[in-house]
Amino acid sequence: MATFMTDNFLIICHKSRINFEIIQKNLLFIFVVKITVMNRETAFSQLCFLFGYNTAVFWLFGVMDIILEDKINYWDAVIDWLIKTGNEQKIQVVSEGDDLGTQNSTLLEADVLRTLIIPRMKHYFMHIKKRLPHVKIFLHSCGSIRPIIPDLIDAGVDILNPVQFTAKDMELKGLKKDFGRDITFWGGGIDTQSTLNKGTPQQVSDEVKRIIDVMAPGGGFVFAPVHNVQEDVPPENFWAMWETWDKYNKLPDD
Repeated sequence: MATFMTDNFLIICHKSRINFEIIQKNLLFIFVVKITVMNRETAFSQLCFLFGYNTAVFWLFGVMDIILEDKINYWDAVIDWLIKTGNEQKIQVVSEGDDLGTQNSTLLEADVLRTLIIPRMKHYFMHIKKRLPHVKIFLHSCGSIRPIIPDLIDAGVDILNPVQFTAKDMELKGLKKDFGRDITFWGGGIDTQSTLNKGTPQQVSDEVKRIIDVMAPGGGFVFAPVHNVQEDVPPENFWAMWETWDKYNKLPDD
């Protein structure tokens, strides 16, 4: 088993290639080689980037379908190119990012998200899956989003990141118990707002071990910090995280 790092994630390279059915049912950790991720912001984030948060919220009723059309056109262009070049089977995960939560609540009322945002997400997630039936949908959404996780699962989300367990109602045992059979948690390995950057190496190690014990059983867990490792993280804390993960990441047949 080898490891390396990308922008946000510790990658576990195990055996030959990824198999989400095995991961979801049997493996303790989710990773393997030859996993290619295509990434773009989702419709609501794109609207916020274009016009600013206040204007984006004000314009939700008027322009979301325009953004939705742009999203579908974008993914059609990407998928057309993949098929034309014979590379479609190399893409196993499609990643979208849309922060739908804050520290204490969903960004908008949950019913507003269910009415305006999530149905449109479902529309283009299903469009992507129709064209690339083998891919899994990865959604990055920070914050307190527990009330809408069932809606995201229904919309076609297979993988949830970054699992910000310090946000309200995002306690890991409850998430694992209630949703662990239906979605893979990619993240939540250690808190990056306090423990990793401000704790002692022992506190870091203790938290990583505790979270692995909660999230790993039964599979459907990718170890990764809650969002990026920032420059204020002491090197000794990073290595405490890494070494603890390395100690306890063994699969049953290792």
